[in-house]
Amino acid sequence: MSVSYDFSGKVALVTGANTGVAVSTAIQFAKSGASVVVSGQYADSRLTTVANECRSTGAQVLEMAADLTREEDMQKLVDKTMATFGRIDILVNCPDHHENASITEPSFMAKYRETMHTNLEAMVFMTSICVEHLEKTRSTIINMSSIRGAHAKPKESAYCMAKSAIDMFTKCMATELGPKGIRVNS
Repeated sequence: MSVSYDFSGKVALVTGANTGVAVSTAIQFAKSGASVVVSGQYADSRLTTVANECRSTGAQVLEMAADLTREEDMQKLVDKTMATFGRIDILVNCPDHHENASITEPSFMAKYRETMHTNLEAMVFMTSICVEHLEKTRSTIINMSSIRGAHAKPKESAYCMAKSAIDMFTKCMATELGPKGIRVNS
């Protein structure tokens, strides 16, 4: 059984689109007819490869590097998306920063802060700056979480805490943004 989706006329903004599940997400949106914004932390060959694969489906594609630890980069990403496509229908928050460390390691707090900043705070900020655009199109936010949000693993406490917080953030945003016509899932 094959499942197909029709996202013709929709614009999907996918962060973290040069690694992991965000790659296949961006490509699937393109295959389903959406215009796709592929964004990764660096303008590298992986991001270009994803953008080109999306283009090969016939989709309109905006390829743009945006460091999710920098609010000005995220704002530029949203501004460029709006200037290019005039709308955002789907926001896929898929930041992924994962550095393992034991709580007893001297580098733990630095790795913890970086993990929280990239995985959680970037998602919160991207959501906050996209709400006005998503409300106009009665749209969707997809926050990528992980089984690690519910299941602990040694030396992954920062990542597990970030993913658990993403799950709660998603529930909070679903209740807050639902009345605005914005569906939020993780």
